Amino acid sequence: MSGPRDGTPRVITAALEPLSKVERVHLRWHRAIPVALLTGALATTCLLTGHESLALPMALGSCFAGLTDLGLGIGRHWRSMSETALSLAVGATIGGLVSGWGDVALISAALMAFACGYVGRRGPIAATNGILALVLYAIFAGSPVDDLTAITTGVSVLIGGFASMLVVVLLSPIKAIGRRHAAAPRTSRHATGARLSWQNPYLQHGIRLALVFVVATALGMHLGWPHEYWIPMTVAWISRPTRTGSAVKAVERTLGTLIGVAICVTLLGYIGLPDGVALVMLVIGSWVFITFLRANYFIAVVGVTVLVISLLTLEGMDTRSTGHWLALSTIVAGALVTFAALAWPGPSPDSPDAVATSRAR
Repeated sequence: MSGPRDGTPRVITAALEPLSKVERVHLRWHRAIPVALLTGALATTCLLTGHESLALPMALGSCFAGLTDLGLGIGRHWRSMSETALSLAVGATIGGLVSGWGDVALISAALMAFACGYVGRRGPIAATNGILALVLYAIFAGSPVDDLTAITTGVSVLIGGFASMLVVVLLSPIKAIGRRHAAAPRTSRHATGARLSWQNPYLQHGIRLALVFVVATALGMHLGWPHEYWIPMTVAWISRPTRTGSAVKAVERTLGTLIGVAICVTLLGYIGLPDGVALVMLVIGSWVFITFLRANYFIAVVGVTVLVISLLTLEGMDTRSTGHWLALSTIVAGALVTFAALAWPGPSPDSPDAVATSRAR
């Protein structure tokens, strides 16, 4: 029998605890630098050469691929990072291809969300890739393009991801001098995912994620707000197999986004600093995001928010308007995920199922 369900007060308390806690063992100060610089360089190249539409997919491919550089040792980086690059490209391409389908795209959204949620049963890297693929799907499904542009977008994401992987691989021998690499994390299937049954937390997570993602996508399509992809994208980022995990991520994502928006709107909107500063903020945002993602998600969200808004500002969008709409969309997405987490029974935080799923995220 499963353990007692985690009640609402316990969920809310747990959601507030991690905001100031930094897990130093997971900090990646040095490893994030080359990927952040590469992300800025790729975005700058696209903007200077008149290929503004490629700046976002190429920068996201580079930055997100860097998230799975886990210090596995010389010659092994390419495995995890190439898997991530391919996952990102697939998510972006499918999203672009269904972007003009209207309400019919909700069927695709449900299937994509379920697949990306359920794939987490295969291990931590697969879980991360599922989240990232769904994030890219949401972004480009909410940006109507034709089929050729969708393929171009996917290829751009792939180029950015493989460029990041190449930089990390080339720098690995230098970083390896005088130190031993960390052992590779296990990526085998979890015991909880060995059989398909209703008790499988990843099956429940896939279904719940599909339902919430469809609602978020429908809201993005019909509210008429700018950046319609932001609500489903945020849902993809913060949904977790356990109730507490989703509530924690919802709080961290909402507060982190609000702070990131405040920073960008103040510096780039009201003060109106030049584009050169926006480029520096883009690089810093990438570095903060990669450095803190596993150490403190709240701080990482501040970084990725600064990254995205800086990039959108460089592409010519109004910073103040963009920031305000992104903040409002994040609040809506956080409320959706929190409601779903509290309404849908999940494994107890102390149960074997919850322990296994938390390690995957």
